[in-house]
Amino acid sequence: MKIGVFTNNYRPLISGITTSISLSMAELRRRGNEVYIFAPDYPDYIDDDPCIFRYPSISTHLHPNFRIPISFSMQIDRKIKDIGIEIVHSQHPFALGPHGYHLGRRSGIPIVFTYNSIYENFSHNVPLPKPIVDWYYITQSINFSNKCDLVIAPTHAVADLVKMRGVKKHVMVIPCGIDFSYIKKADPGRVFKKHPELEGKKILLYVGRTSAEKGVDFLVRAFLKVVEKKDDVYFLIVGSPETAEIPRLIIELGLTDNTIMVDDISYEEVFDYYLAADIFVFASYGETQGLVLTESLSAGLPIVAVKAIGVNEVVDNNITGIMVDRDEDLMADRIVYLLDDSNELKRLSQNASEKAKTYSIQDLTTELEKIYVELLRKYSKT
Repeated sequence: MKIGVFTNNYRPLISGITTSISLSMAELRRRGNEVYIFAPDYPDYIDDDPCIFRYPSISTHLHPNFRIPISFSMQIDRKIKDIGIEIVHSQHPFALGPHGYHLGRRSGIPIVFTYNSIYENFSHNVPLPKPIVDWYYITQSINFSNKCDLVIAPTHAVADLVKMRGVKKHVMVIPCGIDFSYIKKADPGRVFKKHPELEGKKILLYVGRTSAEKGVDFLVRAFLKVVEKKDDVYFLIVGSPETAEIPRLIIELGLTDNTIMVDDISYEEVFDYYLAADIFVFASYGETQGLVLTESLSAGLPIVAVKAIGVNEVVDNNITGIMVDRDEDLMADRIVYLLDDSNELKRLSQNASEKAKTYSIQDLTTELEKIYVELLRKYSKT
């Protein structure tokens, strides 16, 4: 099959969507499929893959590496027919997602849409009244879903949400997969060599963006309460600081001696940190899945997380981790409880490793491939 993936997020931008596309693309190609990526361009970034096509883009204040694509390039648009793309897979209901949809409809080929985000969680990035932005995000994403042939949701919770909001098209649940080869090659010793102060200490880990919707400020304040009870604990924050807010908060709370912010490392290196940590902490206000959660499971890393859509489905309370309400004292209390109970930590770790097996990229790509084949079969009859 020849598959065209249209996305507003791709390398060098580091995000769950980028990682998910990269992993599924690699597995689809391994099976003999041709996958072409259509994404925004980035200044001074050169692809080493001839099957990636870049649309012009402009910078934005949202993130130093986030670009807004300009959905017009006659040269690239001709590639759809020149290559003979058979199916379009849109990753967003905005910008390049709808552009891919129109090109696909013009070519008479199937359109799949993955509902990758709870879009209203990003309303704070737009300088307009939140109710207006929320309405636009929700309306656009639902309307776009209903134009496509099939919608993929990473969790049942998101599938239920979009159906409740008005999606009439068939919605299939396919989580983002994990490539276990990364965890097999990981070595926590590299982390301790780079940060010798961590030897013999308890380590809390967060991986991901530090934007407002991720709730990292909540995690830092909860960590202060942990340190008040245990002084042998470190907090590792792995991910680019998108604003000065989190570093400033760490300084204000006097946590600089116990907090390490790690930036500019490869995807492969992140798994060293998963294996080095004792607990993964998470406080996002909502996720379609939260790829870092499943990566944590693959490392056998217990999770303490705030209850939120998508998160509740990945983290099984008292089985693979502990779910709490958005309360800093409660979060700190559960973290300290686990750090003090090695048997409970071990039990959750074993369960986490077992659940991770359900997120195999090979198995989930098989499900995705079946969808593509079925849609192509239906189109061939029309």
